[in-house]
Amino acid sequence: MVPMIAPRSLIRRLLPNGDGPRLFQWRPGRDTVTALLTAVAMLPVYYVGVHAKGNWVGGLGFVILGNGILNVLFPAYYLLVYRREGPEEFGLTTKRLRLALGLSAVGSSIFWPRLMTEAQLHPGTELVLHLLLNALILWEPFFVFGWLQLRFERAFGIVPGIALAAVFFGAFHLGTFPAADAGLLVVAGLFYAVLFRIPKNLLAVWPLAWAAGNSVSTRHGGMSIGWGEVAVYGILLLVQVAGIAWMLWSRRKPAAADAPRRRWLSPRFVFGGATSLFGSVLVVWAVAAYVTLPAAWRSFTKRHPALDEVSRVTRTANGIPGDPLNIALIGTEEEIQQIMLAAQWLPADPITLRSSLRIAAGTVFRRPYETAPVSNLYLWGRKQDLAFQHPSGNDPRKRHHVRFWRSEKLDEDARPLWIGAATFDTAVGLSFTTGQITHHIDADIDAERDKLLDDLRRTPFLSGVYWIDGFHQQREGRNGGGDPYYTDGRLPVAVLAIGSPPMQNGPEGSAHVGEEDESLSRRVVGVWEDDYQGKRTMTLNDDGTGTMVVELSGVQATLFGSRLRFDMLWSVADGRLRKRTLGGEPKAPVQVILKTMGDRVDEPILELTGDRLLLLDRDGKTKYDWRRVAGKPKH
Repeated sequence: MVPMIAPRSLIRRLLPNGDGPRLFQWRPGRDTVTALLTAVAMLPVYYVGVHAKGNWVGGLGFVILGNGILNVLFPAYYLLVYRREGPEEFGLTTKRLRLALGLSAVGSSIFWPRLMTEAQLHPGTELVLHLLLNALILWEPFFVFGWLQLRFERAFGIVPGIALAAVFFGAFHLGTFPAADAGLLVVAGLFYAVLFRIPKNLLAVWPLAWAAGNSVSTRHGGMSIGWGEVAVYGILLLVQVAGIAWMLWSRRKPAAADAPRRRWLSPRFVFGGATSLFGSVLVVWAVAAYVTLPAAWRSFTKRHPALDEVSRVTRTANGIPGDPLNIALIGTEEEIQQIMLAAQWLPADPITLRSSLRIAAGTVFRRPYETAPVSNLYLWGRKQDLAFQHPSGNDPRKRHHVRFWRSEKLDEDARPLWIGAATFDTAVGLSFTTGQITHHIDADIDAERDKLLDDLRRTPFLSGVYWIDGFHQQREGRNGGGDPYYTDGRLPVAVLAIGSPPMQNGPEGSAHVGEEDESLSRRVVGVWEDDYQGKRTMTLNDDGTGTMVVELSGVQATLFGSRLRFDMLWSVADGRLRKRTLGGEPKAPVQVILKTMGDRVDEPILELTGDRLLLLDRDGKTKYDWRRVAGKPKH
């Protein structure tokens, strides 16, 4: 039964009493220096350990040297064996046990609603595994609160001790969580520190409150946890408990007559050697991590500043996690358009009633639609800036596609980062999260990432590629449609060539690279129709003259008339269809349109077949899909 204690009594336990520390004081000593050194050492150890999950050597080193020795066994040896102090100086005590357990139960109940929310937002992760793993993690609350907080309280007082413990708790997670989340972890650290300070019993924090609260952080941070990790930390907990028990037993055991011959069994000898080994490894690691490897990386590439703040997944309009980000390009918008078109990835049509009906018809009747629209996903509070796709099959049910978002930050060459989410649509069906009609994606998002990267490498506009390991800490998940996905966590950053020369016969990446303009001119002659904002009929004569007849309805018909005719001259140059409007009928509305829109149009030819002409608008996004209705192509 949880004891009922008045709030005034809880507050009184936070205040100074007897010979304990005051609210503020200045009594730093050897303990303070030792605690600060271990705290500073833990910052890089934690960062490297979390980012070494794909490397069993680094991960094992983090568990043994970091979690095992630095976080628990070394502080325990220092106080229990070297300083000859009691385990209560870590909060390992049976005093105020009922109060500690009651506070821990209250703390876990506070975190539980948020944990349920994270479970809904990240359905691809296993809640039981997160709870089990965090319940087995003694090393972090032991190190932060039992070791650091109580040493800082001795030196600086209760309030600075609580504050410093919370700050270090948040700082340990920098680089593994976004900066904003690390700030929230400082707040969580304050909560844990106060919870621990009331009874000065570690059970107030661990394992109940810690399992619930830290599971919120690990799930929100996108960490992937398996049974293997649970088993490792279960074994580590047993070793830590056995090590502390051995130290307590050794210091209470009377000295034997043959002690000099068995000196190698003493904790002082064992931990003296272990500390020397750990110190040597730490020095070697520090030189490599802070001198050698950074210099090598700086000579290889310069990281774009926008990568420091980018999220790992997109969001749907409903706020549900969407497709994961898995590729990035550095370049201007014109360079992005150029290289994507050269790689045969076409800009997706905007979502309109016409394009929505067309993709629906294409899906049902299995008709091709190479530039079908893609649904909107959100990053940095806005939908994608660019979207491209590469057809696969004869209808829009299956396709390769990618969305890009432009960063506000620029690199030293004044070029933005375009972070993208590339996935392969396998079928059309109902969303597993909302029930809406959507495309389902293939789970192997790395395969789609690699396909796009290979296509870009085949163009002459790619300067280089570098990889960011550990970009995704959560290696598995589900997108906004509930489709599962998995990744190796790596992010390629493709740097586009600065000031790339235009492609021969098509600076916008025309599909007709190397094809002569006169051949295009012969083949484009004929009568073409499309349905862009009403029915349009374009007649291109072989003498370079032509007409465009537009049939309007609704408000447009009221403003300009139901039928407009534009007389024009046309030519093909550099893979583009160039049109100049001379006039038309009725004269008044035609002149208004020409003054508003201009009399010249220059549209890249994306595709030209016997019965299809695909043109790209000057905005680089809108495409006009013309179908031949008269006039056989001339070769």
